[in-house]
Amino acid sequence: MAIDSTATHITEKEYRYWLCNIPGIGARKIAELLHYFGSGEEIWKSTEEALKTAMNQVSEGKILFRKEDFTSLQGAKETLNAAADAYHKLEEKGIRFITPDDRWYPERLRNLYDMPQGLYISGEIPGEKQERPTVAIVGARNCSHYGEEMAFTLARELCSRGVDIISGMALGIDGAAHRGALKAIEIVRGTARGQAETARGQTENAYYGKYQSYEREPSYSKESLSLKENSRLRES
Repeated sequence: MAIDSTATHITEKEYRYWLCNIPGIGARKIAELLHYFGSGEEIWKSTEEALKTAMNQVSEGKILFRKEDFTSLQGAKETLNAAADAYHKLEEKGIRFITPDDRWYPERLRNLYDMPQGLYISGEIPGEKQERPTVAIVGARNCSHYGEEMAFTLARELCSRGVDIISGMALGIDGAAHRGALKAIEIVRGTARGQAETARGQTENAYYGKYQSYEREPSYSKESLSLKENSRLRES
């Protein structure tokens, strides 16, 4: 089925957004299809025969396409305009969608075998040439009090020493790490980098806007991490 999209004025970025929201079509499959067809637009315009041929040829190499993938992708062609509308709604909310073709795409991710074909950005991406190290702290939502306490304290101490903390912003360990980093920014107020307060405002609003019922300030302290508890952790 040949499809003409010239009347819809869809941009390549919108085609990429559409691709990244097709059920069952992940990063590697999108990358292989883009390599074969050259663009998201050409994938969308492809006939059923051309799409089947592409999937069969790609499947002989690095990645295996399933019959369900063909059905999913072919059926999703009807959702292109809806995807474009959703893309613009993101922009209205100040959320950017970037792909590996964008100069803002993090260089560290390009080394991944299955590097994400789309990222959603709110705020600023730290400069790739920055000297500040980064640490990701993630874990269980239904964590123990000790685990939550450790995540908060480690994040606070690392952040206060110039380490950027990456958190998934979920409840439990992720949220504790996030709050620990925010607490560190409070502690070093006046001596932190110029963007610290701006970053705190953006991040705190994003976190508490999502988890308004989870705003308790933990009473964690270094002293509460006793040697006995640390010994128990090592033994386990």
